[in-house]
Amino acid sequence: MKLLLTSRGLSTPKLRKFFVSKLPKKPEECSLLLISTVESKDEEVWGKWAKNEIEKLGIKNITVFNLYKERMDSGLRRNDRGENKKFDVIYMLGGGTFSILKQLRKTGVDKFITKSVKNNAFFLGISAGSIIAGPNIESAGWGSEADDNDVNLKNLVGLELTNIVVFPHYEDKLKKEIAEFQKKVNYKIIPIKDSEAVWIDGKKIKKIK
Repeated sequence: MKLLLTSRGLSTPKLRKFFVSKLPKKPEECSLLLISTVESKDEEVWGKWAKNEIEKLGIKNITVFNLYKERMDSGLRRNDRGENKKFDVIYMLGGGTFSILKQLRKTGVDKFITKSVKNNAFFLGISAGSIIAGPNIESAGWGSEADDNDVNLKNLVGLELTNIVVFPHYEDKLKKEIAEFQKKVNYKIIPIKDSEAVWIDGKKIKKIK
């Protein structure tokens, strides 16, 4: 499985170059699923920003699926037999971690992502999208920068695409909080700043700075 878990997307030339170098095909030949987590008009700018970012890299075959406005069978089914579409890349935006995971389960897109990545789709996550790729999202509710669990989500198990959890938007002032949380869990926490990412290729894990 190939995953690029970012804090703020492809925000630096180095990350953009790295992403393109790991694509399974030339950018213009890749199909990409953009999982939008936009809930309101005020947030639409983020969906447009992400699509524009991808297009600048040469990827034009983009399917946008809004997690809060669409059903699984409206955008991700390939035919009447219910077979799923196939994508070379799955790109998931961030937002409220607990709410996003709840919607992934509600729509069935969680299973779609897991199956796609196991079948060699390249997963790229931003912030909450990166956290959700791991074994558990409880870190999203920890510390001074915590997300609100306003959807009262009880099951905090992530997509389990990897056995590590990234801590996005890391700043030095959060070092003590993360160290305290690491003592509570049996999986590794990897903090990443907005300019950083974690690359996972099978069992190989590499921090991109």
